Amino acid sequence: MGLQLLWSLGLACLDVYALRGKRDLQSPVLVSLFVVGDWVTSILSLAAACSSAGVAVLYAKDLHVCGKQLHLSCSRRLHVH
Repeated sequence: MGLQLLWSLGLACLDVYALRGKRDLQSPVLVSLFVVGDWVTSILSLAAACSSAGVAVLYAKDLHVCGKQLHLSCSRRLHVH
């Protein structure tokens, strides 16, 4: 996600530079770079989300953590008063 943050920040700075200098960013090389960069960061973001979900399922279901450690509220709902 740090790479996604840097990529988005870089694109934002490039947009501000283009708007202030009234420059056109529609060259084929730049558009290709944007497409490839967005594709890479989207695949990495999906991989991060899937691995986080996998770890959550591993702890909740596969390791039976909730049965061994009774202080965890895995199946109980927390009531806020």
